Amino acid sequence: FAIDRQGRAQLYFDADATHVMSLAFDGDILYAGTSDDAVVYRVRGPGSAEVVFDFPGNEVTALDARDGMLAVAANDMPAPRTATKAKTTGGSGTPRKGKGRLWRVDSDGRAERVFSRDDGHFTSVRIGEEQRIFVGEGAEGRVFVVDADRTSATWADVDERQVLDIDVSGDRPVFVTGDSAAFYRATPASPDQALWTSKVQDAEFNARWGQLTWRGEGRIQLQTRSGNSEEPDETWTDWSAAIASPGPVRSPGARFVQIRARLNPGAILRAVQLYYLPQNQRAVVTSVGLKAPRSKNRHALPAASTTYELEWQVDNPDSDSVRYRIRYKREDQPRWRDVLREDQRHTKTTYSWNTSGLPDGWYVVQVEASDELANPEALTLRATRDSEPLRIDNHPPVIDGLGVQGGNIRGRVVDTLGPIARLEMAVDGGDWVVVHPDDQLLDSATERFSIPLGELGEGPHIVAIRATDAGGNTVTSEVTTRGR
Repeated sequence: FAIDRQGRAQLYFDADATHVMSLAFDGDILYAGTSDDAVVYRVRGPGSAEVVFDFPGNEVTALDARDGMLAVAANDMPAPRTATKAKTTGGSGTPRKGKGRLWRVDSDGRAERVFSRDDGHFTSVRIGEEQRIFVGEGAEGRVFVVDADRTSATWADVDERQVLDIDVSGDRPVFVTGDSAAFYRATPASPDQALWTSKVQDAEFNARWGQLTWRGEGRIQLQTRSGNSEEPDETWTDWSAAIASPGPVRSPGARFVQIRARLNPGAILRAVQLYYLPQNQRAVVTSVGLKAPRSKNRHALPAASTTYELEWQVDNPDSDSVRYRIRYKREDQPRWRDVLREDQRHTKTTYSWNTSGLPDGWYVVQVEASDELANPEALTLRATRDSEPLRIDNHPPVIDGLGVQGGNIRGRVVDTLGPIARLEMAVDGGDWVVVHPDDQLLDSATERFSIPLGELGEGPHIVAIRATDAGGNTVTSEVTTRGR
């Protein structure tokens, strides 16, 4: 709305968005930032607006404009909490924490993201001299300054959590906060001592800390603390004794660690490094078996082959390089035999196993996962997994006693392992026709059959019987008969 000096209000601009979150003037032009789709409008007059840019995120929380340049705080905010009937004990609670993105839009319309934070959203923004942008955070009470070349630094860090507005137009910049309310004036004086605290560093697993080193100038002291929760709390250790020169970390091993530096006047801290060794994690083989057939036809039989495609799944938490050893044994025997030689380093989770030298039977395959390629022997971890029994069937069945008796083709199919999976007949080189054994079920290694020949006509006829076992091995036998 536009309100004149007499207090009369008129609708100035009606956006499609749920909320107009922020406003900024640059001469006679009004800029409006909205929620939902994080759109910024340029409003040139009552009801006359155009889109400047549709930003990533879901709300433009703060805007500032100066000499044709826009500074835009376009945040990605979480969905509002669902209201509940739970009672509170006072206080405003923890504010919603989003992800902050600071954009600069130049006078020619070019939009560039110049600064971002994933651990907090932005609640205020102001353009200073030489296109420096000051941006206030809404979670940890910090003000950052971003130069035209995109370099950034923490300009102020206060106890309050929300920096709601900034003014840098005077000799002494000021800013105000919420949660709780405070008014700050920044002075050019240097502090007696500066304190820098790192983000919580995650080793992903329980870790041993090594050397803590840094580069800088002047008197600097570093401390550490550690714990196993993502956010420092009462379960964390206290800050360690300070060290004034690089040396071993004095905090006990844990998953998380944090570093704090105290800088005396004139000191400069350029870089910090902390060395660590995470606890080795075992690579676990979760399943072993044969590769699933590619055919989607559930009635299709496998192609006969003495090569069996093995595959296995592995849970490798720390992504170490893993070496696999493969062993096998007959289901009814205790002795494992190696598939690979010791000098063969197999690192894939598949293997083509040549079984041509094995008798038919049921076999169990064992895969061992070892992270010896990434760790010394003392720290190497191993795990094994056995497959379900696998059918190794490399030999075709045999057709016995094939002959003609009483107008029927009679015989028997025998396999060493079984079961017989398919029985077929062809007459005089014609198409193969599926036939059934005497008991109508293909469920054993031996199947008898008696197949009526029907009216074959005059003259001799060649009748072929083909049997296929569950391993895809096939045998064919023929008999000659005379028609009536």
